[in-house]
Amino acid sequence: MGVPPGIQFARTVGKLREESFLKAYVTGGGRPVQVELTGLGRQAAREAGGFERSYSAARQLLASDGFAAAFPRAFGPWADAERLLWGDNVDAQLSTVGHKIREAAQAFATAAIERYDADDPPSDVKLVKKRLGAVIAHNRQFLSPKKRKVLEDLGDLWESTVDLIERQEHSAQKEGEPVTFEDGRRIVMLTMFLMIEFVTILDDTDDPPPATLEPG
Repeated sequence: MGVPPGIQFARTVGKLREESFLKAYVTGGGRPVQVELTGLGRQAAREAGGFERSYSAARQLLASDGFAAAFPRAFGPWADAERLLWGDNVDAQLSTVGHKIREAAQAFATAAIERYDADDPPSDVKLVKKRLGAVIAHNRQFLSPKKRKVLEDLGDLWESTVDLIERQEHSAQKEGEPVTFEDGRRIVMLTMFLMIEFVTILDDTDDPPPATLEPG
């Protein structure tokens, strides 16, 4: 008879905990109830083949001239957040990670309005959801139905990500639960993904038809 999956999981967690790859909080019966990567575990995750390949590919796109040079005010604070996330004493920097990602999201929304135009966007840079929504509303007419659906779905994900960013920046005070490395990793990676995909879709829109004068 094989080892039950729950026991296999508990044994794996115990082994990784012994080797300092993670911190695990367990019940009196030894069942893991909360698991977090340590600094060593985060480094090992970065060096893992699949993670490293996918992260590096997206990271290279974000740092390329096609993005970083076109959106420097968004890339700069995002890169600062990434550096803090993978640096030493990350637990003390988690709120700052949220602040930097908020700056990046606000700068990206501003740059997207300037680059792709928008339907009556609010001037308040803090209203990232509405400002990006205005960009989507303006550009959806220039997209195929498939790409329009993708852009709208990305907009929904942006809204959820903005909520996560605000939670991170305020250290989850409303929920009464401390933020963790995983919370920081999530917003850094989601924001990277969303900025790349927004630009990929919007740079591929059809040019609007030229304006014509009606005969008098």
